Amino acid sequence: MTTRLATLGARHLDDVVALEAFARDRPWSVRTFAEELVRDDRCYVGAWEGDRLVGFGGLHIGPDEADVLTLVVAPEQRRRGIGRLLVERLADEAVTRGATSLILEVAATNHAAEALYRSVGFTDVGRRPGYYPDGGDAVMLCHCLAARAPVLQRRVARAAGNVTRM
Repeated sequence: MTTRLATLGARHLDDVVALEAFARDRPWSVRTFAEELVRDDRCYVGAWEGDRLVGFGGLHIGPDEADVLTLVVAPEQRRRGIGRLLVERLADEAVTRGATSLILEVAATNHAAEALYRSVGFTDVGRRPGYYPDGGDAVMLCHCLAARAPVLQRRVARAAGNVTRM
C-alpha cells in the first residue's frame, strides 16, 4: 500500500490521539493535541495508508529555527521508511517557513530513532541529562537546512512545470 503524506489539522484530532495512545508509553493528552493542531507556529504532518493514520510528526516553527516536537509511527509500521518520509517532509516544511536549522531531542536509549535522524543529516550538539520524566538523558541533534533550500526549490519548480529539462 502507498503511504500518503498530508498536513494535519483539528479534524484529525481523533486519529492523532488514537495513534499516540497506541504507540507511546506516555502519550500527550487530548487537550494538548487539540491546542497543538491549530497553532500558527506549529506544523503537523500525517502519514496515511488508505484512510488509516500510521504516523505523524510535528514542528514548532521559530524565526530561524524549527524544533521537532514529536514523531510517532505505529509499532507494526516501523522500519518501513515512514519515519524517514515524515522527517524529510518536516525538514521541507521548516525550510518553506524560513527555518535555517532543525533541532530535536531523542532519548539516549532510542538508538533506532537516533540512527534515523543521523541518516538524514542530523548531528550531535549536546546532551540533556535527566531530560525525560523517567530521568533518562536526551541527545540533542541539529540539522542545518541551508543545503536543502535549493533542492526543495528545484523540486517545487519541476512539479509546477517551470523547469526546462535538457
